[in-house]
Amino acid sequence: MEQAPRRANPGLEGEEIWIWLRLKILADVGLLGLPNVGKSSLLSAITNANPKIGNYAYTTLAPQLGIIRNYDQEVVLADIPGLISDAHKGVGIGTRFLGHIERCKMLLHVIDADSEDHLKDYKSIIREITAYGKGLKDKKQILVISKADLVEKKELNKTIKKIEKYTKSKVIVSSAINKEGLDSIINTLYSFMAEHNKEDNNEIKEEKWSP
Repeated sequence: MEQAPRRANPGLEGEEIWIWLRLKILADVGLLGLPNVGKSSLLSAITNANPKIGNYAYTTLAPQLGIIRNYDQEVVLADIPGLISDAHKGVGIGTRFLGHIERCKMLLHVIDADSEDHLKDYKSIIREITAYGKGLKDKKQILVISKADLVEKKELNKTIKKIEKYTKSKVIVSSAINKEGLDSIINTLYSFMAEHNKEDNNEIKEEKWSP
């Protein structure tokens, strides 16, 4: 009988450790905003997702994924539950939700057109992602003013001008009910992803051919 290996060292005493794993969703675009601003309705309107939709806060209790497909183009969106004040500290388990959009390439910030104070809502979310860190505030953003069907055009124009004074991000007015602005959102996402992928490919080529 042949035995291999012919020499063996005595084994060492094993170790026991606890490991906590945190699952983070991988998506191209992260939807964020206050509770009940219309994120789930927007996700349902522009992707294949079928999230729970209701006219009350915290309809979404867990991150939802949706995909936009157009031939060889594909964009994955992640809708996280609405953020509340001090979400970056873990209030409303906000840190868990924000963690899901850390690796997103772009943020789609949704603001309710029927809000009493649009600028306050905008600043509230910016404050949360800035305090949270992880590079969220530096990601490219699109601002979507949702539920446009609930507000007169004149009021919408005032809201747009007010918000544009505080951001360089593109502002799109939309309504999931009458399909307003949906094509503009989709085309903007496709254009961004195409440009982002082009930049990634250029970086790979530079690394490959660098002396």
